[in-house]
Amino acid sequence: MVASRSASRRTSSSYVGRPPDSTSRTLSDHHPPARERHTITEQDLQGRHPTDVNSYGITVNAVCPGYVETPMAQRLRQGYADAWQISEQEVLDRFEAKIPLGRYSTPDEVAGMVGYLVSDSAASITAQAINVCGGLGNF
Repeated sequence: MVASRSASRRTSSSYVGRPPDSTSRTLSDHHPPARERHTITEQDLQGRHPTDVNSYGITVNAVCPGYVETPMAQRLRQGYADAWQISEQEVLDRFEAKIPLGRYSTPDEVAGMVGYLVSDSAASITAQAINVCGGLGNF
């Protein structure tokens, strides 16, 4: 989870995290340099609706990644290939066939969304769950 307060607008902050039903860890300080970094946890916001904190200038959003090409995704495909007794390429082809964009997202694409949500340009975006999934989340 990340909360950041704009250096230029001391009354504005952002909270970006995974949806509350996920077990996520604190995101690294990979934000625009003009912003202060503040780490908060899901427990800090537990029981609160995102709009409860908007009056304090805090925006709260969730980034919902779909299939992301990472070492973990590669290990999962290896496991499926072993279980289904097919090649890893066939597993990849099956998974990518489900994604309207036809490919996995990249870590940089997910990080780009997080970077945007903590920027001043996204100051009016709050209480949103934003899919970064190549269209998979629309079905």
